[in-house]
Amino acid sequence: MKRYMRVILPVLTFLVIAFIFSNSLSSGAQASAKRGFVVDLVQEIVSAVGGDEPDFSVGGLAVVSKCFHVTEFALFSFCLTCSVILLGDYRNGRFEKIILCGMTLALTDEHLQKLSEGRGPALTDVLVDLAGVMIGYAVAVLLFSLLAKNEKKKAET
Repeated sequence: MKRYMRVILPVLTFLVIAFIFSNSLSSGAQASAKRGFVVDLVQEIVSAVGGDEPDFSVGGLAVVSKCFHVTEFALFSFCLTCSVILLGDYRNGRFEKIILCGMTLALTDEHLQKLSEGRGPALTDVLVDLAGVMIGYAVAVLLFSLLAKNEKKKAET
């Protein structure tokens, strides 16, 4: 299984980067349409379970946008961290490498948004992206720690 994951995870990392860049190159209207789709979906789900309909005023749409950023960059960081761990760089400066890659991707993402119609770069987006990178890194490290603990228990028995 590890052998296959050593191939699959770097490919997934590349695909997540391509997804992030494709979102960056979409126009402001296209980005709003994507957020609107998610808002409508959330409202339908909440209504289906009988809850109060959430208020997605202008501030709510900004929250949805930031959630997109966090999710994209957490997925990128998770895949990259898992790749790095599986390829053998288990301890040597891994955190710094992942943060540097995440910062580079976030800055590139914001630069690409500057080139898209109706969009612009924002420092808050870079900070939110970095929060996503840290979340993805933490989840990956926790997962591998749990897997290592489980393997150790199996070896002892």
